[in-house]
Amino acid sequence: MTPLQAHLGILCLILPFSVDGQVAPDSTDPTLKLPDFYVSSAQDHGYSATNSIGATKTNTPILDLAQSVDVLNSEVIADLQAHNLNDLLRYAPGVGALDGNFEQYNLRGFRTPTPLTDGFVDNATTPRAFDSIDRVEVLLGPVSMLYGNVLSAGGAINRITKRPQLTPSTDLKFYWTGFGSYSEGFDSTGPIGKSDTMAYRLIGSYADGGSYINYFNDREKYLNPMFAWKIGSNTSVLIDFSAAKSDRTAIVNDVVAPGATSPLRIPAKTFLGEPNYSFFDSTVYRGYAEVLHDFTPDIHYRFAVGSSSLDRPYDFVFASALTANLHTLARGFQFGVLDQNSKYADSEFVVNHDSGWLRQKILIGTDYAFSPQNTFISSQPIAALDVYSPVYGAVPTGAITRTFAQHQYTVATGVYLQDQVGVCNDRLAFVVGGRFDSFHTSNINYLTNVPLTLRQDNTIPRVGALFKVTPEISVYATYTQIFVPNLTPTSTGSIFPPEDGSDYEAGVKTQLFGGKFNSTFDVYDMVHDNVVGVDAVTHLVTLAGGQRSKGVEWYGTAEIGHHWDILYSYVYTDARLYFSRTTVPAGVALPDVPLNSGNLLLRYKVSNGWLKGFTVGGGMNYSGKKYGDAGNTFTIPSYTIWDGMLAYQFRRLRVGVNAENAFDRYYFRGSSARTNISIGAPRTIKGSADFKF
Repeated sequence: MTPLQAHLGILCLILPFSVDGQVAPDSTDPTLKLPDFYVSSAQDHGYSATNSIGATKTNTPILDLAQSVDVLNSEVIADLQAHNLNDLLRYAPGVGALDGNFEQYNLRGFRTPTPLTDGFVDNATTPRAFDSIDRVEVLLGPVSMLYGNVLSAGGAINRITKRPQLTPSTDLKFYWTGFGSYSEGFDSTGPIGKSDTMAYRLIGSYADGGSYINYFNDREKYLNPMFAWKIGSNTSVLIDFSAAKSDRTAIVNDVVAPGATSPLRIPAKTFLGEPNYSFFDSTVYRGYAEVLHDFTPDIHYRFAVGSSSLDRPYDFVFASALTANLHTLARGFQFGVLDQNSKYADSEFVVNHDSGWLRQKILIGTDYAFSPQNTFISSQPIAALDVYSPVYGAVPTGAITRTFAQHQYTVATGVYLQDQVGVCNDRLAFVVGGRFDSFHTSNINYLTNVPLTLRQDNTIPRVGALFKVTPEISVYATYTQIFVPNLTPTSTGSIFPPEDGSDYEAGVKTQLFGGKFNSTFDVYDMVHDNVVGVDAVTHLVTLAGGQRSKGVEWYGTAEIGHHWDILYSYVYTDARLYFSRTTVPAGVALPDVPLNSGNLLLRYKVSNGWLKGFTVGGGMNYSGKKYGDAGNTFTIPSYTIWDGMLAYQFRRLRVGVNAENAFDRYYFRGSSARTNISIGAPRTIKGSADFKF
């Protein structure tokens, strides 16, 4: 016996109780997947999720993760009648939506780019249907060590999709809202013929209709066929293809009057664009193939390859400035096209080692992403609009100015290693990892014909430790670094240095009473340097300085008896510019980040008596006062929004009615500038019918 083994043996005698940190796969789960690389809502209890795939890229109990992770599972999605991320993330801790036109959010005060789908970047930034989504994991804090340089310092949002199953099932769905919009869809899965090794899944939907905003329309078609094949007992193959077509009116947001410190209170239904010149049309194709193989019971392999394409022509009338009479809104017209194609691959080994006193789960991986993109933007004058008495029909006139024309491609290659180590029956655990990233981008500016090439390499470490006080309570601490390349060229044509920084985090997690009472309490301190911004005086893109976010997060779920389910969160976020390279002074708060925020969602399910099958519930969202722009020149008032829900389950039929913003509160959801303020939706009634057979 070595000295290390002797010392660990003594430690394990001091810490005697047995904790099994690995959750065995559910033998009744008919999904054709291997357990180390898969997690689904089928393992959850009510609103409570016990495992996560996104934090470590392996199926790991949340109680064993030295990181803050929140999971919104299929039951939360169903109860909220959430049709996209904007609907769902209202009940995630501290997540702020930035714009109604795109799926862009604040996490821990930092802007987060495109969400992930099954761990890969998804090109579709416009709100997309949730028909194929099983759950959403909100990874709080930097995750560059696993996912590379495409993510922000604040964390990532990862959508986990549904998979083919051997148990036959078909689900027919119909949704509607009080504003005249509706959607209908189907979800069918089962074995192919009488096979017990091959399965299919076919998901499709069609949505059409309006909104509380005049002249708004959103039409979407979606089709997603999948095929899974288990080849022998050790290998499985998945092929997944999806096509989405979206025709969506571009929303023109509210403005702040000259010299004012709060937004105008125009009617929420007012459309500030032009009905014939405000649209985003998106066509997205996504193909994905995955091979999983068990070399031995302890060595697993995953290879995934995919591609996605986005074609988005658009016309967009935008707010420029409100004139001194506080009625006339100067506007501009912008039109263009974005054409993007991405190809990616991911290869991973998971090696499990168990020597009794020491258990390891080693992840070794490499990933590759290639993304060429063409962007063309032009602008043209268009007539102003009276925001209180709008008259539409303006046509863009005057000279057309080509404002942006660029071809860009990026190649990112990464190699990463992660070791999850548990000793004393996993009562004491460590996670140690590192990543080497090589990032290369090339831009050709068609306006200046000036090429620009950048290459940045970086190494990202991550360390964490976790101690289980009891089998149901763990405490943890973690440290990681941040690396995000800056793709925006300077005014002289050079490239800014990459964004970098660090994150310190510590917390306490509980999973009491068999996983029915789950909570996470954490504190963090993040520093993010070399942030790019626009100078308020020169209007040139420049290094804005360094940002720092310190905060406290407390969130969780509870299942009380057989009737009550509760989801809750409270978040304190102090996000500021801690040093400045522009005219904006150091110490100002980052825009659109409330100091305090929180939510509460609860439901009561009647399981006996003449009301058996009914579910009644409600929710609350609170956002404190926040500043609306980088200079802190105006504020967004605090608000509290209340929701209600009623559902009835009769055998295979479920019908439901939801009321969002039930008391019809007028509020501003968020902002990034004086001419880009989102008004929250008024009272919205949503209905649904869901029949399974």
